[in-house]
Amino acid sequence: MTRLAPAAEKLILAAIRAGAPARDAAEAAGVLPGQWIRWLKRGRVKTHGWRRQLWREVHQAQGQARAKAAIDVRDKDVKFWLGHGPAKAAWLTGSKRRKTDQQRSVLQLFEKLGGVTQELESHPEARQVIVRLINPEKKAT
Repeated sequence: MTRLAPAAEKLILAAIRAGAPARDAAEAAGVLPGQWIRWLKRGRVKTHGWRRQLWREVHQAQGQARAKAAIDVRDKDVKFWLGHGPAKAAWLTGSKRRKTDQQRSVLQLFEKLGGVTQELESHPEARQVIVRLINPEKKAT
């Protein structure tokens, strides 16, 4: 195979965006693993051409998959995301000490808000307002 067919390229990029490893996505589209690796290696060092474009699109699709995964984790469990997601990255918060202090204060805030919602069980209207403010997508129970 000398060049990737446009339909196969679309299939591969869609699979990568959905979370599949690039090599597995290529193999599922009928590209031999050795050929795939050669195309990406050449694309990484070239400055133009279809292999360079493929390399860039693969890396973009991988970034999109990571971003979607981070968003899904945040939506499912914001406490976990705050402790393990991009908010924990040193480049975002500066020193490790500042990062730890920031994370601790955010987690304490969430614990306090959780306590507030429990205390408001006897006041369902107020509890619903608080829950909606904390997490607009979650319904108060």
